[in-house]
Amino acid sequence: MPRRTREAAQATRTALLDAAERVFERQGVARSSLETIAQEAGVTRGALYGHFRNKVDLFGAMAARVPSPLEVCLDGASAHAGDTGADEDAVSQLLRAVRWALHQIVLDPQVRRVLKIVSFMSEQVDEMAVIRSLMIQDRRDNAQRIAAILERGAAQRGLKLAFPSDVLGRAIYALLVGLAVDWLGDPQFDLEAATISGIVAMLEGAGLEVSAADRG
Repeated sequence: MPRRTREAAQATRTALLDAAERVFERQGVARSSLETIAQEAGVTRGALYGHFRNKVDLFGAMAARVPSPLEVCLDGASAHAGDTGADEDAVSQLLRAVRWALHQIVLDPQVRRVLKIVSFMSEQVDEMAVIRSLMIQDRRDNAQRIAAILERGAAQRGLKLAFPSDVLGRAIYALLVGLAVDWLGDPQFDLEAATISGIVAMLEGAGLEVSAADRG
C-alpha cells in the first residue's frame, strides 16, 4: 500500500475513533448509531465499515486506544512478581504504581473521557455482551496481578499473609476501581489520598507494614 494511502487510511481511522468518543459520551453507546459516528467524523458509512465491522468492534478499538492506567500500572508492578530476590520492596512498588495510575486519571482528559464512557455510558444491552465478558476477565486478571505482588511482598519479608492473596487482591482492585469510578462521577474528593489510605489499611490488616514514605 503506498505511503499516502496508508496515511489517509490511518487519518480516517483516527477521525472515526475521535468521533466515537464524542458521540458515545454525548448519547451513550446503545443510542449511538454508526451513521451518526460516520457523520461526526466526516466520512461515509462505507468508509467506516472499511475499518470496523460493527459498533462493538468500534467501541473496543476506542477503549483499547487509551489503555486503562490501572491495568498499565499493575502490568509493570507485577512484571517481577515471582522474583523474591528483587531489591525493591513489592509493597512500595505497588503503591508507587497505583499513584501513577491515579495521576493519569486525574490529569489526562482523554483517559477520563474513555473511562467515563466505559463506566457510565456502555449500557447493559445484548450487543455489548462480548465487551462485558472481556471486562470481567480483565478484572480477574488485574486482581490476580495484585495477588502476585502481595505474595512477593510477603516472601520478601519472610511472613505469611493474614488473608488469602486472591481474596486480598480482589478487595484491593475493587477499592481501586470503585473509588476511581466514584471520583469520575463526582470529583469532589482527593482520589489519591482516599485510595492510598484504603489500600494501606488493607495491606497492614494483612500483615504487610507500610512505611511512612509510602503512605505519602
